[in-house]
Amino acid sequence: MQEGSLDTPRDLVFISPTNILVSNYDSGQVVEVTVEGEVVGVFARGITRPVGLLLHPASNQLGVVGFWDNVVHFFDLEKGLGDGQLTPEDATTVEVLYGPQYISLGRHDNEFIVSTEGGKVAQYCVPNTECTSLSPEILIQGGGYLEGIARLPSKEAFLVVDWDTDVVYKCS
Repeated sequence: MQEGSLDTPRDLVFISPTNILVSNYDSGQVVEVTVEGEVVGVFARGITRPVGLLLHPASNQLGVVGFWDNVVHFFDLEKGLGDGQLTPEDATTVEVLYGPQYISLGRHDNEFIVSTEGGKVAQYCVPNTECTSLSPEILIQGGGYLEGIARLPSKEAFLVVDWDTDVVYKCS
């Protein structure tokens, strides 16, 4: 595989109107790509099975779920853009239980929620922010293989995809 090309892409986030970051599950990279498909460079590498991505604008960080390591790495966004080649050692890492998959903002702006293959949704504090919430806090327990997750704009609820049952749940 060519350095910086797409390899089993799992998630993406817009970082500008013209550029996105894409997690590459098999290569262990997060790649910066233009909306026209041109690879700009490798934002981060050496991540064990990156899946979900979260842009946290208030702290200017990118959260990357490392599935096999049960972690979320938070990278300084500016340092990784334009082929920054960041590694997990450059990140602030939060340990997450139960096989983390996808990530979204939590009920408050300095929190994030993670869906897991263990049937849970857990909420954590975004590192390097002023967060006073209980971390972790289990919001859902006993679901199936939970995949995509997104907070509703009202911040009062979120949606989560249950891969086992082919259902999208709305949770408060």
